[in-house]
This record gives sequence, C-alpha cells and structure tokens, in this order.
Amino acid sequence: MTSHSPDEVTLFILDFGTARDRNDPLHRGRLIRATSDGTSFEPLVENLYLPDSIDILPDEGRLYWTCMGLPGVQDGSVNSCLLDGTDLKQAVPIGLLNTPKQLVLDPVHRKMYLCDREGLRVLRCALDGSHMEVLVQTGDPSVGEQKMDQMRWCVGLAIHWKERKIYWTQKGPNRRNRGRIFRANIDIPDGCTASTRHDIECVIDKLPEPIDLEIDPSNNNLYWTDRGDVPWGNSINRCSLSLFEHANEPPLSGTVLTPPPYEVLARRLHEAIGLKLDMRNKRVFVTDMGGCVYSIDLDGTGIRKMYEDKGTYTGINLTCVGNA
Repeated sequence: MTSHSPDEVTLFILDFGTARDRNDPLHRGRLIRATSDGTSFEPLVENLYLPDSIDILPDEGRLYWTCMGLPGVQDGSVNSCLLDGTDLKQAVPIGLLNTPKQLVLDPVHRKMYLCDREGLRVLRCALDGSHMEVLVQTGDPSVGEQKMDQMRWCVGLAIHWKERKIYWTQKGPNRRNRGRIFRANIDIPDGCTASTRHDIECVIDKLPEPIDLEIDPSNNNLYWTDRGDVPWGNSINRCSLSLFEHANEPPLSGTVLTPPPYEVLARRLHEAIGLKLDMRNKRVFVTDMGGCVYSIDLDGTGIRKMYEDKGTYTGINLTCVGNA
C-alpha cells in the first residue's frame, strides 16, 4: 500500500454507452472527465459510437480515442478533442478501420498505433489517419471464417519504446482460456510483410481473455486486464518482461488448474477492460463493463471503487491536475 496520501489526478474515462439507452444502445457513448478522489464526474463529449480506448498527446493537450463502430462493419474511427472537450475532430475517418481497439500515441514521431480487431491487424498511421501501415496481419478479413475467428482478433496494445517492441493481445474465444500475448519488433523486418514476418513471438498463452496492456519501462513490468472467467480471469495482472528474454523457450502458460506464472493483482472485477498506470502514486486505475472504475495499489492492496454504476466503462487515461 502507498505510504503517503496519493496526489490527485484527472481521469478521462470512456463510457461504452450501451446501458444508457435500450432503444439506441450504439450511439450513447461518452467521454468523461473525473477526479481521482471521486468527487467530480463530468461528461465532455456525448453520443459516441461505441468508444473503446483513449490516449493523450501532452504537448497539444489533446485526447484521442477509438470508436469501434458496429463490430464486423468497416465503420470504426479515431476522434480527438482538447482536454476540456472542445475542438472535436475526426482524426481517422469512418471507412478506413473495422473495429479499432486499444490506441497508443507516439508524441515524438506524431504517430498513432492501434489494434483493429475484426480487421485482424496491428497498424500505425499519422495523427490525421494518413500514411497507414499494417504492422501485423493475422488473417484475411475478407474471408468470413477468418474475420470471425477470435483467435486472430488483435485487441490490446503496448509499446516498449526503448526496446522498440510492440506487444499485443489476441483474446481468443469467450471463456475458453485460449487468449495470448504476442510481441514483435516495432518495424517489419526486411524482406517480410505484415503477414509473413518471422519475428513474432507468443510470450504468454492459455489466458482467459486478455484485453488491454501497458508497460512500466522503469522496471520492465507488463500489466494487462483480463475479462474472462474466474479463477484467473476478470482480473488485473502483472508479469516481468525479463521472463521473456529467452525467445526459444516455450511461452509462459497458465491453466485453470495450476497457478499462472504471473501476478494477479486483483480479481472479481466485472469484465475488466481499460487500465492506466499512475506511477507517481504507485497505483493503477482499471475500468470494467459492469460499471466500475477502480484504483488499485501496485502491490495488489488498497482496492477502491472510485465510481460505480454510472456507465459501461472501457478506456481510461489520466493527467496530473496541473496539466488538466
């Protein structure tokens, strides 16, 4: 547990919106600004089309988030606005993405990286959607059987900038313990394509349903949410990247019968989705689709519900109060 009172931060939370309107559940998503002490909860942008993941470009004071659109239809998008919800723009217009999921911004090279679930790919592009490059292609989305094969679905994404590696989740079928976490070099090797690259490694397999990822580069820890069934699912998890150093060894495998080779920081969430590390205060914020936002100390203690039953939450990010 933290040894001091945590500093307040500003949270930016995405509400999927499907629980708010029985007649039109697809277009009631919201971008919400909230305080980490639980005292303020303010919608900034409303009527979003199934929003999923959010990141922040600090030097511009802008938020970027993905909208899934209708799963399986080429109508996903990426949108942006200022931290106060004004100057709303569509960064990647409808028509280029299928089901965009976790988003990671590169403020140095002004790029965005994201997973496109039913598009069966990991990609990057400029902040306006131009110069789109497919980095990983797990199948052909024009083939129906491949498009609907959840073993091919790319969902969560994290980037280790120092090691120039991308990590992503392929969630697998619901409640089947076939989810996996992969990694590869950030750039496609010479002579390869997104479909044929030889540097892809499966580093963890047999997970319930891994979703979003984040890396703490200060200690090389990988964090992820898992929305699958108990005992190992519906959880927030942590694993040291040092366990992945020997590429020729088999991947780390958890099962429902033996303890997994990683730390489970918290269980009993309700379809855990988004997470964001707050390293200054040694905690992680987590959302779930059951309508809760949690704060959890990095040692797995001090689990607190910040907000409850106000939405169906997906992505989350934060800024220090002074920058909000």
